[in-house]
Amino acid sequence: MRRYRAGMDVGSTTVKLVLLDEEGKTVFGAYERHCAHTQETLAELLAQARKELGNCILLPAMTGSGAMNLCKALGHLAFVFPVQKARHIGVHF
Repeated sequence: MRRYRAGMDVGSTTVKLVLLDEEGKTVFGAYERHCAHTQETLAELLAQARKELGNCILLPAMTGSGAMNLCKALGHLAFVFPVQKARHIGVHF
């Protein structure tokens, strides 16, 4: 089964989702306004990705102002603080 790294950004107004293959190539990307319905919006984006890519295994990480509580609700999901995320992708301050 295919495996993708899933980056999710749950912000104050939008939810963003990007899936990367094992080579780091973007295979799916989308964002939507959540109108305070973060869980439902994230579920919709994940459903869109599954429709396009089929069944797969996701290795998720989440960031954003609305993500910490969502990570807790989902269990042991990695929360990435924005500064760490920027360092990880090579952005320097």
